[in-house]
Amino acid sequence: MTDNMTPASFFAENGYLVLRSFLPEPLLSVAHIYALKMQAQGKMDDGDEHVPGTPCLYGDPLMDTLLDCVVPDIERGLGMKLFQNYSYFRIYQNGDKLVRHVDRGASEIAMTLTLGFDANEAWPIFVETADGQSHKQLLAPGDTMVYRGCERPHW
Repeated sequence: MTDNMTPASFFAENGYLVLRSFLPEPLLSVAHIYALKMQAQGKMDDGDEHVPGTPCLYGDPLMDTLLDCVVPDIERGLGMKLFQNYSYFRIYQNGDKLVRHVDRGASEIAMTLTLGFDANEAWPIFVETADGQSHKQLLAPGDTMVYRGCERPHW
């Protein structure tokens, strides 16, 4: 984001916005540990069409509650009112690849939030802007990328 742009104007122009250190401790650690426990206890689904075989879960009560907590901050950052729809999380494994895609209609405004990882570096997420350029983002634990999920291809 350039110095003379507000987060809302950057989002309007580019269709995505990265917010660093968005989710604070201890909420970040609670969500991360919870996600890992859900996986360890076998309480997650076995993947979807975007990342087959990767543990994922739709509409989890804790993740829905986390979404409830962060939506007002996202709304302030984007300068728009959002309709909260659903939560969905994955636990990516070594070698996983998220295929390039756009989201279904219910994900008009989507967010990717890194809860944590056990690797030497952050797992990259890419987003394509309207001019066809791809932008690689490395999200540290607590960072989020908000994007126009139905319009901006991401992978």
